[in-house]
Amino acid sequence: MTTPEGPRQTREPQGRARESAPDPRDRLLRDVRAFHDASLAGDYYESFDVSSKNFMMKSDATVEWGEDCEALLKRCQAASEGKRYAAAREGFDLLLDLLERIDRGEDIVFFADEGGSWEVADLDPTWPSYFASLAATIESEEYVSRVRALVRGHASGRSERLLRAARKAGSRDQRRQLRAAASSLRSNDSAAQRKDDLECVCIEASIDRIAPKRCGRG
Repeated sequence: MTTPEGPRQTREPQGRARESAPDPRDRLLRDVRAFHDASLAGDYYESFDVSSKNFMMKSDATVEWGEDCEALLKRCQAASEGKRYAAAREGFDLLLDLLERIDRGEDIVFFADEGGSWEVADLDPTWPSYFASLAATIESEEYVSRVRALVRGHASGRSERLLRAARKAGSRDQRRQLRAAASSLRSNDSAAQRKDDLECVCIEASIDRIAPKRCGRG
């Protein structure tokens, strides 16, 4: 549109959702939902008798779950890069729900020893695409809230990396609100890192106390 002063400049949406709900017939979403349902139904949970010889091993079903999850994460990433943001976001959300359930100790997959989602899926390559799908489908306030929750739950010691990816993906208003919230997120990250460091020191101290006895020197 032309005004007396020249062509009108298009303004960037300030936190406005830019994409409607995903097509329910989307094949990616059908596959992710089926995987989510199968995981909750225990289809991938395969245990075995644990001994000192196999406590580091994973069952075939656990390995298969990780491979299937990684494949779906890559498809969600491709959907986001192809600007199918609504489908990508829902797919990412469902997969992240499963990974968080694993970290809460739900019986999605079996670990012979203590384990977590980091053993079966690598989220690092997908964060930029996930943030892009969030930024394109939710408003600024919710975007900041989601980023805050993701950083707190998945970025121990790595908040700055995730915040950079979230800012890069966001709109102007989303970036502004993230900058305002960044200091509190970094503080939480530092506290989490100190907690992790303290836990490592305690574990190492316990091992040092136990090791001599186990080696027959106590």
